[in-house]
Amino acid sequence: MIVVINSFSFLESGLSEEVISKNDITILSPSKVKSTFPFLTEKTIFLDHFTHEKILEACQKFKKTSLGTQFVANGEENIPLVGLLNEKKGVSSDFLQSICFTDKYYMRTALVGKVPQPKFYLVNSSREASAVFQSQPTSYILKPRSQSSAIGIHIVSTLEEINCLSNNLNNYIMEEFVNYDIMLTSDGIAAGGKPLAFFVHEYGEKITESIKNSKYATVSTSHLYVKKLEIIDELLSLTAEVLDNLDTSPYPIPYHFEWFYNSITQELVFCEGASRFGGAEIPKLIQSAFEIDIKSLYWDLLLDSNALSSRQNIYEATYPSYYATAFLSYRYPGSVKKLPEFHSTEWFEKYTCYVKLGDTIKQAENAVENIFNAVFKVEDYDETPKKIQQCLDLLENEVIIAK
Repeated sequence: MIVVINSFSFLESGLSEEVISKNDITILSPSKVKSTFPFLTEKTIFLDHFTHEKILEACQKFKKTSLGTQFVANGEENIPLVGLLNEKKGVSSDFLQSICFTDKYYMRTALVGKVPQPKFYLVNSSREASAVFQSQPTSYILKPRSQSSAIGIHIVSTLEEINCLSNNLNNYIMEEFVNYDIMLTSDGIAAGGKPLAFFVHEYGEKITESIKNSKYATVSTSHLYVKKLEIIDELLSLTAEVLDNLDTSPYPIPYHFEWFYNSITQELVFCEGASRFGGAEIPKLIQSAFEIDIKSLYWDLLLDSNALSSRQNIYEATYPSYYATAFLSYRYPGSVKKLPEFHSTEWFEKYTCYVKLGDTIKQAENAVENIFNAVFKVEDYDETPKKIQQCLDLLENEVIIAK
């Protein structure tokens, strides 16, 4: 039996009614996504309060929560919980893995000497951060040990900037700032510490800067597939090294790793990683560019032991058939008066609008507070900037937010 602790809509889960009906699967979800499910059966359970306490209570009621029941989660906040449940049920010894994939301090500690990464320090107050800075004055980035989407990040270069921070920095990690110009991601599926699928993407601008300075962000199939394939190969090797040290699961897991890349020095430095699919529409980017439904592949490998055993480890990169981009439009304050109509968006591979006419919205504070996300693909990578401009035109001409 597989119990899926699902944080998202039915579509985002990657499951289908057929897969659920043919397999011993139970899905536990928050009530707020109930309306996205095309069917309701005894296999679909919804909780009004989707907290760890209530999730555990629900899991204890399952008749089959005995040895052999496997728990999986697609929300990062629930990954340590399923690690604990799987270890308790004897399915796997992956609780430590789940902690390393969700706690940046333990993650970095486990990878010391394994892959290039910045110097890092555990800090719980601005006073401790000041002590680190005074011992080695340079630029630093402070971020919560267990957050994503650029939430709670501070970049500091002076003692005065550190002193402006809250004295309570409980559970923060302080890292030396890395000189880079492109943030890369490696995404795919792994099992037993080996990559079974591997794809590379890149952010159009540093997320920490785009939130402050831009109306949008982009994530694309990496230009390195066209310009520097040897960097793709190096990234595959480094990704395999991270997996070898963090992934202990015999069953498949998705992974999403971020890497600092300096295009002048050609250096790659590990930023952070997670045992989930990447956000920013990355699964759809993979499907559009490589013609692989990564979520369907994951469920196939998880549910079919023969498919998993026959799947070969990745030793060389796969070339994309197309080049895909996700355009993420940041929210800005005001009342929503106009949104794009269908005829303006039908050329996208995927289009999702997260606000409605009449909504009052606030300024985006992180990378997931968007007006709409759109995914497109091109055959020639050099066509990407023109298509991004079309997306920007759509945002500027067909979205009205009145202050």
